[in-house]
Formats: sequence, C-alpha cells, structure tokens
Amino acid sequence: MNTEIYKLKYFRTIATVVLTAVLCLGVSAQAEILYADNFDGPEGVDLDGYTPDVRTGTYGTSATASWAAGVQYNANGVMWSAPNSGHTARLAFTPVAGEIYELSADFEGLSTYAGQMDDWISLGFFAGSTKYAWMNISSQLSADGREVKYYSGDGVISGTVPTTVGERNLKIVLDTSDTNWTVAWYLDDVQAGSTYTYATNPSITEVGFGRADNARSTFDNFQLAVIPEPASVLLLFLALPLLVVCRRSVR
Repeated sequence: MNTEIYKLKYFRTIATVVLTAVLCLGVSAQAEILYADNFDGPEGVDLDGYTPDVRTGTYGTSATASWAAGVQYNANGVMWSAPNSGHTARLAFTPVAGEIYELSADFEGLSTYAGQMDDWISLGFFAGSTKYAWMNISSQLSADGREVKYYSGDGVISGTVPTTVGERNLKIVLDTSDTNWTVAWYLDDVQAGSTYTYATNPSITEVGFGRADNARSTFDNFQLAVIPEPASVLLLFLALPLLVVCRRSVR
C-alpha cells in the first residue's frame, strides 16, 4: 500500500512539473500584440495625433507612439478622397532581429467612380517615402477590376490577386529570425504568391497606411503583433506525451 501511495505521489509531482511546463509554453506560444487600433474616435476628426488603443513599446514599437496622418484619415476609420494626394498614416517601428511580426488590417473600398478604379489603399512596413513589404488594395466599391497587389520592396511588384467587394483583410508576415529576412502576404488569411527572401534586409522605421489619388475606404482592426516561432508551438504539443510516459513509468 505504501508503495502505491509513493507511486501516486511521484506521478502527481511529475505531472505537475510537466503541466506547468506545458502551460508556460502555451503562454509563450500566444501572439503578443504590440500595436492595435479599432479607430473608434469621433467622426469628422483627423486621425493625426491620436494614440492607438495598444502601444506596448516592445519589440521595436514606441510606448509613446501616436498616428502621424494626412488629413484624409479620420479618427473613426474612414478615409476621405479629398484632397487628391497620396498622404500616409504611420506609427514608429523598427524591427528587432530574431522575431516574427504580423501586420494586419481590414479595408472596405468606398470609391464609386470608374475613374477611381486604380486608386489604392496600402498597408505595410515603411521608412519615410521608401516602401518595404507592403500590399495595395483597390478602393473601388464595385467588383470589376478590384484587386490586391503585393510588394517586397519599393516599386517592385511581387504579384496580383483579384478580389471581390466588401471588407477584405490584408496581412503581412515579416520574419526576422534568420540572417536573411523573409516576407509573406495574405488576403483573408490565404497566402498570396510565395514567401520572399531579402538579399539585403530592409531598414524599416514605420508601419501603417498609404493611399493613391482619390482612394476612399474604411480601415479597421489595425494590428501589429509578435508571433512565436513554429518550434515553440511544436514544443507545446511534444510536451503532452510526457504525461503518458510518466504515467506508464510508475505502473
């Protein structure tokens, strides 16, 4: 009887250690939100100077960041067409090597004129006027000709994906965990094209939006996050069978 009690206590101790490790891995496997904004400011007020809902100041972000935005960007998440120019809305950000970043936002085009078919809203990683790892989506309200273009560098198009009317999610994954960084683009969580590897890593200083000409759109659910490497997630699942091994070892 004493032997059985000892075995039970031994198993409980091992199980507690393993479960604690699993829980710790589970926490580390969660994405950490660095910037987030739902643009719930008042209608008719410029976004410029507003602070995002989340700004951690970690992994290359700024704890004191506020939007530096052109007058077309409204604090309630509406992009106006006037004046006719390509202003931007940006937050300070410099990537830390060794991390995987996920940048995403939702857009719904509002342009109604045929002449605005080629007007675009963009999401991406930037350095002033230099564009790195970015995506464009047509702001046209109709389905005809609406598409997404994705880029690995300034003016270098990597591919085009046709899309439909309604709200679309754009997402860019920048992986700085290897010597040569990579970027992958997603439309509604489906990867567009192939992952691109940089020969020279980009010198990024900002994240946010851009626009062309008379682009009109809503923008919402802006988020920049650090996500765990696949190896961390794999360890989470590998830890679970240890409980079975421990249980069998005390039989």
